[in-house]
Amino acid sequence: MRFTPILLARKVIAVTLGTKAGDIRKILNYDSRDWTVFKTVTANVAEALYGDADLANTPTVSKLSSAEKHKIALRVNRKLKASGVENMPTSNVLYWRLHRTLKNMHRMKRLKLARETYAEEHAIAGCAEELGPHVSRFMKLVRAEMVTYNSEHPDMTFTEIPNHVKNGIRDRVNRQLQLEGIPPVGNDLMRARIMLALMHIKVNKNRAKEQREAEGIPENLEKKLKPEKRRQKEAPKHKNVQEEESLHLD
Repeated sequence: MRFTPILLARKVIAVTLGTKAGDIRKILNYDSRDWTVFKTVTANVAEALYGDADLANTPTVSKLSSAEKHKIALRVNRKLKASGVENMPTSNVLYWRLHRTLKNMHRMKRLKLARETYAEEHAIAGCAEELGPHVSRFMKLVRAEMVTYNSEHPDMTFTEIPNHVKNGIRDRVNRQLQLEGIPPVGNDLMRARIMLALMHIKVNKNRAKEQREAEGIPENLEKKLKPEKRRQKEAPKHKNVQEEESLHLD
């Protein structure tokens, strides 16, 4: 796919798969509502086309045929117009969004398979009825680890985290689970949860930053919060097992 440079605030931005969401939003000239509609529409179109496919038959964006890309573009544009969005995404912007959407779909399907394996292990161990509470506890431990890690390495992405760090998180979480009588978690599920927890933290931080900017609140005001209050704001809220898995990522 050829990426077209786009003029933005006197700067030429070539939209690539690594372009930041904030720049894409500026290119589209979307307000908060239009941006949310754009993300939701593209996610829903992809889900309707590929959501029921197994992991092996779920395409990546590079595997989409020209006909599939055209069909997706027509559906997305039609739904955006029906939702009152005036600016339609260019082909390279839509390609950027589909890359993220399909990548997230692959991620969630891998997580589903890993959770099914963990459920089977619970059944074998004779504690199937405790699966829900056990997964919730596991998620809470991982999130606590990632809150700490992100505070020390705020720019680090999942793929940039060294393997020994991921393994250390896995070992600490599993050690605590076993102390509480909960079966340890396999590497696939552990890494999937580490990745989602980190993404959840980053997305929430980005949304909070956008809200501060929209309200004109100085960024250094956040740093003046008392440690106790800041910990309360950052504390994970585990209303149910699916909370982070239903997240629409930016």
